[in-house]
Amino acid sequence: MAIQEKLTSSDINGVKRPMGEATTFPTIAYTDPEIFRAEVDRIFLKSWVPVGRWDRFKNSGDFITLKIGDEPLLVVKDEAGKIRAYSNVCRHRASPVEVGKQGNSTSFTCPYHRWSFDLDGKLRAASFMESPTWAEYKDNCKLPEFRVEEWNGFVFVNFDKEAAPLAPQLTKLTEHLEPFRMHEWVEFPLEWAQDWKVPVNWKAALENFSEAYHHIGPHATTAEPFLPAKMARYYDCGNDAAAYFHMPTFDGNPVTELIAPSHVPEHLQNFYGVFNIYPLLNALWAPGFIVPTWIYPISETETSLSFSIAVSPEAMALPDFKEQMQNVADVLKSILLEDVDVFLGLNSAYTSRFYEPGRLSYQELPVNVLQRFVLRHLGL
Repeated sequence: MAIQEKLTSSDINGVKRPMGEATTFPTIAYTDPEIFRAEVDRIFLKSWVPVGRWDRFKNSGDFITLKIGDEPLLVVKDEAGKIRAYSNVCRHRASPVEVGKQGNSTSFTCPYHRWSFDLDGKLRAASFMESPTWAEYKDNCKLPEFRVEEWNGFVFVNFDKEAAPLAPQLTKLTEHLEPFRMHEWVEFPLEWAQDWKVPVNWKAALENFSEAYHHIGPHATTAEPFLPAKMARYYDCGNDAAAYFHMPTFDGNPVTELIAPSHVPEHLQNFYGVFNIYPLLNALWAPGFIVPTWIYPISETETSLSFSIAVSPEAMALPDFKEQMQNVADVLKSILLEDVDVFLGLNSAYTSRFYEPGRLSYQELPVNVLQRFVLRHLGL
């Protein structure tokens, strides 16, 4: 069945209505394997997807591996200091080239037949290959390479050679964030929050992190008291590549956790913000730290989530830095566990035959932007 028959004209037109009248996706958008397959092919493999922060690649040979949809990826800093992204599939018989999740190496050797590749992706050596044409084959044997861009300290990869550059699509968001110099901030993974496999579609996970409206529900005693939903302000980023909103502190006082760098103006120190870069990056940020949510779809009903905290150099210099980091992490953990309960509820309710797409609040503008992004990439 064609996607157009699963997402009807009524569904599509509902999403495209003006805010105040727009409705959300039907549940089939969160549960159907054919729709998910189309999202892999037309969205994840043709969009800028996040793979890490800059400091995961400090030194030559620093690498990570991951999967975007069903595509194995190897990202590494080469000897010239350039971050490069390759297919993590050996050119011999399709075994993974690198099986470690992260590390440092001067080359990569497939564990199956020991073909090895340099940091520039070129075949370095292979045993028992004797042929008059082998030398020419070896000279032209290279791991497929993909485009890489850095933005505000985040590293993105795009499998599509024809895709438009990322940075020009993020002009308004870049202006919002420019005073904070996030490209300097240093990342600390939250060890307890790595590769959470949650039983929910990737869109539902991202949508949950994209609005403060739900603070009045699952976060009524955690986030809502100091970041009231009614005070959240949502902004138009000029296109469907990104969305942004900020949440002033309940009393208007500056954020005290992991203080803002001294160069940040005082009037920018009393709120938290949230931004999305579609399709797969969400980040909660404060004047002195940022909490990226690394979202990696596994199937139509399962998503991997990982979380980290990146902090400004000045925050790292605080005498009680470790204690403050622990305090922030503890609050995050309690809020994120509440979100997991939401995901479990969604997963059980998406099977209903009687649900019809509901109308969105103005506070759900980022949800609508995501859904418009999805429709555009699916050609709907």
